[in-house]
Amino acid sequence: MCSLKYWQTAFKNHTKEKTGILRAERLRDALLEVGYQLNTEVLSVLTLRYMRKDGTLRFGDFVSSVLHLSIAFNI
Repeated sequence: MCSLKYWQTAFKNHTKEKTGILRAERLRDALLEVGYQLNTEVLSVLTLRYMRKDGTLRFGDFVSSVLHLSIAFNI
């Protein structure tokens, strides 16, 4: 659960005005804060998979993306 709280803090740090909605262009920074430095290709795949039609990401989507990165990179 410590990881979840850490991810929540990182997510909130990168949302506009702490609204709980992360814009697509801020995803790289939020992932970097939780320890993932991704190249453009991997970031594009994550964006296509988890972003909503309006170009935003909710916290649940962010957690899913971080969990999938953890599994993919065996961290």
